[in-house]
Amino acid sequence: MVTFTVENLRLSEGKWYYCVRLLEGSQTQIGWSTTGFTPSDTVGIGNDHYSWSYDGSQNILYHSEQHPYLAGDVHWGVNDVCGCGIDIAGDQIRISYWLNGHSLGTAFAHQAPI
Repeated sequence: MVTFTVENLRLSEGKWYYCVRLLEGSQTQIGWSTTGFTPSDTVGIGNDHYSWSYDGSQNILYHSEQHPYLAGDVHWGVNDVCGCGIDIAGDQIRISYWLNGHSLGTAFAHQAPI
């Protein structure tokens, strides 16, 4: 399991977005994490309670455990571009996803300080 993070990036307010071109089509989890997330060989993004992610090849959301994502029968593959956005307004947080420029909707919405 390979996990990429951006060191010293701390978001506390606003709308943020990034895109990833997938070099592989399967078992790629993309998302956001908070302070406390520590990736390892067995813990990737979404596999603990400090992070949230989506695997679009399997339509599964991750936040400590797996949940199906009811965004339709959409599956990403090699060379697709996945977008991941977060909207932070105080303690209101929404995480949304896009595939090749098309919205897949809000995957996570919660009230929790980050």
